Amino acid sequence: FRSLSSSAQTPTFNVVSEFKITDTLNGPNPFNPNNEVTNIQYQLTKDADVDIYIYSISGERLWHRAFFEGMPGGVCGFNSAPWNGINDFGEVVTNGPYIAYLIAKKDGKTVSAKIKMLVLK
Repeated sequence: FRSLSSSAQTPTFNVVSEFKITDTLNGPNPFNPNNEVTNIQYQLTKDADVDIYIYSISGERLWHRAFFEGMPGGVCGFNSAPWNGINDFGEVVTNGPYIAYLIAKKDGKTVSAKIKMLVLK
């Protein structure tokens, strides 16, 4: 007769209490605004108000969208915002690099992230 011993393991969970933006990317990258959109994707650790700005490499602000806390684009977890390569003046942007800045605000705290994108037609 042999005694079997078993040890029960208690599952552990990682609770994220810090407010941040993670896993930022866009795809496709590069993209051609004449026949596709790119999706700006990010994760939030808490519901938040989110602003996304797209700038040219020379610093000109070309596009802006706002997403409110708890609504699509501002929820805890995965979020995605499409950009069709058209600026806020209705013009298709030219070939080249662009930078998307993501700014999230929650309870007086602000966090940010950036994504490098490339337009190729």
